[in-house]
Amino acid sequence: MSKTIHSSTIDLPFDQAPIPEYNGYSSEDISKLAGQKEVSSHVCMLKKGQYSCPYHFHHNAEEIFVILEGKGQLRTPGKIQVVEKGDSIFFEKGKEGAHQLRNDQNEDLVYLDIKVQTSFDVCEYPDTGKVNLIGKEIFEKGKPIDYFAGEESLKEIWDTWERA
Repeated sequence: MSKTIHSSTIDLPFDQAPIPEYNGYSSEDISKLAGQKEVSSHVCMLKKGQYSCPYHFHHNAEEIFVILEGKGQLRTPGKIQVVEKGDSIFFEKGKEGAHQLRNDQNEDLVYLDIKVQTSFDVCEYPDTGKVNLIGKEIFEKGKPIDYFAGEESLKEIWDTWERA
């Protein structure tokens, strides 16, 4: 069964951020209104001087931006490019899919943000070293650690449990 969400029914409430450049407008997840389970999508609007979100990439989600109105700049690994009405931009999983959108024009930049996620997602923010367990917590990324680090006292832990 198909479901149509008419643009006239989509509200774009203002999202107040602690850093004014990240203020923006974003709809509720319109994919959920249509009953989708593995796709999320939001209509977003950036005024002049605003950024979509911190520069990031996803580990377990692919993302697509469809530019509906306006023109702006897109930052991806190693380059900044102009994007405009009618463009569809695809972001793969991993570092190669890192991205951030900025409106450097006088007119509003409106885009549809579509994310396909089939498992728990984790985002990384290369500029600041943060890791975001989506919907859970955000951490600063530290030095890599071995899988077995801190597991040296395994026998003592078991002995404690067996005595209890």
